[in-house]
Amino acid sequence: MDIQKVEVTDDNQTIITSQDQKLVITPLPEAFNDEDELSLNIKCSESCIPLLLKNELPESMPITGQRIWKLIRETGKDIQWFKKIIVWF
Repeated sequence: MDIQKVEVTDDNQTIITSQDQKLVITPLPEAFNDEDELSLNIKCSESCIPLLLKNELPESMPITGQRIWKLIRETGKDIQWFKKIIVWF
């Protein structure tokens, strides 16, 4: 069984495959729309299967020194570092 690997880069992208292939789909973050949804179609022989993927994971946000300083200033709380984990007091 052949493996077909596809990176989805656009919304409403159509992927053409055959019945004897295993399909591995990797959606890229920029392919999702503003509602964190991604529509795609899988075309196999005469059939077209519409799929809607929803990204329910929040985007990770880097914690910069400036952001930590702002949070400390706004909350008036102290923090301590424990093995790369921030603990608010």
